[in-house]
Amino acid sequence: MTLDQDAERERSPLAVSQRLKQEVDSWRPYAEALRNEDREVFREMMNDVARAYGEAVELAERGYDTEAVMMSILLSQQKMINSLSNLARRIREEKQTEHP
Repeated sequence: MTLDQDAERERSPLAVSQRLKQEVDSWRPYAEALRNEDREVFREMMNDVARAYGEAVELAERGYDTEAVMMSILLSQQKMINSLSNLARRIREEKQTEHP
């Protein structure tokens, strides 16, 4: 299937929802093996992906098995983003406190 053929595919909201749920559920053993801190970040990341890119994720056709490695990389990046966002928020709050 090419990207151009995608528009021709019939897809119901229910079918799309079930595919995404199956994909998320397939990651459950991976998530359960994570430390609590990482598990929470992973859950947040998966929820964000489902909300923002759910349809694209479900329509993707994958022909390789490197997902666990890629998800680990993404999780690490997400943790860094969260840390930097929190740092930026604290710096903004400190500046507002110093200079109201």
